Amino acid sequence: MGEFRQFICSLCGYDTEKMAVGKASKYEGMEMVLYSCPNCKSLGSAWQGGERPLMCAHCYHDEVDIILPGITVIDCPKCETPGRIEIPEGGWE
Repeated sequence: MGEFRQFICSLCGYDTEKMAVGKASKYEGMEMVLYSCPNCKSLGSAWQGGERPLMCAHCYHDEVDIILPGITVIDCPKCETPGRIEIPEGGWE
């Protein structure tokens, strides 16, 4: 179960749409985390834990930087303008 996060850059308009974060109820040890990919310059969320490596959902690069849960201010990966990670309404199971 978890929540959503979203980043929209006020300068260039880059929009992640909704990204899921939280723990899996079915699979113990699995967690959906936010990441920044230096390869394709994107933000996203992906499953971490288990046997699968954490990788970018856009370009499948396996060296992504995890964004810690408490982080709310981050630079846009496209234009490097500081912006906020927002918490839209809703959740997932």
